Amino acid sequence: MTKASLKNYQDILLELEDISEKPECKDRVDELIAEKQAIESFILEIAKTDYQTSKILKLRFIEKQTWKTIARVIGGKNTADSCRKRIERFFQKK
Repeated sequence: MTKASLKNYQDILLELEDISEKPECKDRVDELIAEKQAIESFILEIAKTDYQTSKILKLRFIEKQTWKTIARVIGGKNTADSCRKRIERFFQKK
């Protein structure tokens, strides 16, 4: 999973909302649902070994929170920059 894929989560939701009732778009709906589930599964899988990174990913890419809000939710001495850098380092390792 790439950072770009995670960034597409909200677009996937919007497209699903637009086309889910159209029978001629069933294949595309199935594809979007699979992408959505893959993103959610990816974040859940990370939670097994690194809960804080998983929480940051969820807040940023699924809930579309700002880095400042994420830092406040995570708490401790975390700052917006420290949360952002944690995710940058996570994707550099991948």
